[in-house]
Amino acid sequence: MMHDHYELEKTVLRSDEAFTLYRAEKASVEIEKNTFAVPIKLEEEKVGYVFVGQGKLVVDTIVETEEGAFGKPIERTLSEPFLMLGNTEQTSQHFRPASYDDLKKSAVDERTLLDSAQRLLDRFSSKSAVYGPADLCNRSGWIFAFSNGENGLDHLVSKGSELVYNAKDMSFVSKGNKSILHSSGRVVLSRHGKPIVVNTPHLPHPPHSCC
Repeated sequence: MMHDHYELEKTVLRSDEAFTLYRAEKASVEIEKNTFAVPIKLEEEKVGYVFVGQGKLVVDTIVETEEGAFGKPIERTLSEPFLMLGNTEQTSQHFRPASYDDLKKSAVDERTLLDSAQRLLDRFSSKSAVYGPADLCNRSGWIFAFSNGENGLDHLVSKGSELVYNAKDMSFVSKGNKSILHSSGRVVLSRHGKPIVVNTPHLPHPPHSCC
C-alpha cells in the first residue's frame, strides 16, 4: 500500500499563537495558541502534522439554487487530535520545539501525546487507500482527517478549486459552479444554480477523491 511510508517524527512542537491552517471560500481550519504538533514524514520529507490541542473547523455546505438553499454551515470545535497533509512550509513558521515546561503547564505527557498521534496516523493510513492517492494529493493540495467519535475519520480535501468534505452522516463536493450535497437520504446536485434533487435513503456516502 502506498501509504505505509507515513511516519511520525519524535519531535513535539508547540504554537506560540492562534492562526489559520487553511482557508478557502467554503472552508477553514484554525488552531488555538499552545496547540502541540508532531510532524509527519513521507520518505524523509515533511508532509504534514498531527495536531493536539484546540481548534475549529468551518465548512459551508450550503448549496444555493434557483429553488432555494439546501444544507447548512458546519462549525465544529476540534478538541481531539487531527491530521493535516499539505504544504508545511508556512505552517512550520508558527511552531517551535515544545519544552518540558510547555508540556507540564498543559498537563500533557509527551509519551501519551506521541502515542495518540501515532494511533491517529495509523487509522488514517489504514483507511486512506479507500479515499484515493493521498501521498500525491498532498503535494499540491490539502488533506485533513478528524476523529468523528465512532473510531472513524471525517475528511476535508482541497485541491485547486475543488473541495470535498466527507463526514459520517453527510458528504459535500464543490468545484467552481458545481456542488453536490448528500445528506439525510437526499442528494442535491447544482450546476449554475439549477438543482436536481434525488431521494436516496439507502445510498451510502461515496468516498472522496481529490486527484
